[in-house]
Amino acid sequence: MVERPTKESIAYHEAGHFVINSMLRQIPFTIYLEMKFPPPENIEINEERSEGQVTGIGIPITNWTEESRIKIAGYLLNYPTFYINNKAMAVANILCAMAGFASDTSFINTHRDNFGGVKGEVIDYKGSFSKLIDYVLPGKFDRDHPERNKVIAQTTTSLKKDLKDFFKLPEVEEALHLVARSVLVKEKDSEGYQRIEKEELVDLNNMVQGLTVSRIKNLKELIAKYVDVDAGI
Repeated sequence: MVERPTKESIAYHEAGHFVINSMLRQIPFTIYLEMKFPPPENIEINEERSEGQVTGIGIPITNWTEESRIKIAGYLLNYPTFYINNKAMAVANILCAMAGFASDTSFINTHRDNFGGVKGEVIDYKGSFSKLIDYVLPGKFDRDHPERNKVIAQTTTSLKKDLKDFFKLPEVEEALHLVARSVLVKEKDSEGYQRIEKEELVDLNNMVQGLTVSRIKNLKELIAKYVDVDAGI
């Protein structure tokens, strides 16, 4: 049965996501891309103009419009080998997915240990974590491997403990409390949401980054722990 979280539980859950995102944005990731050039759209010649062209065969060089960035990012992130070749990105995304659970169970529902067991957390588990966990398993464990489920359980337990320990670092804990309390004191809008946005959100992010800058090294070490090769960070 999926539990219904309290207001405080929701606030700390979202604070976990916010703080991890804020810290990850301070880490430049070096990624390896494996992709194929796109097929041509057409080939044409014009004798009168002494010209011809094959269109759509290159990778954009200067025309990085918002539309092209979104299209290319979507193409790359859906490419089968992206997370295989960039394990650090898979680990970082897993930490993002688990951050809400880790924050909630570190400060509010300390009795709970079932990741994905409350409403709103299910999407973190099914939408991100369960799709990425295969990329951080030690060695190769395909879906028919007899030890796969056991290794997933062990890796999940380890990730949960490490992330909760990370959230207990004084500077990170202070940032989590700051974010949760900041959203909890907001007045409800017409839709019932307590919301922080625009300039206030930028200010909150800057405060979080200021509080946690000394712990970026710890976050890099946490990511590297689950990467068999050079993390690329």
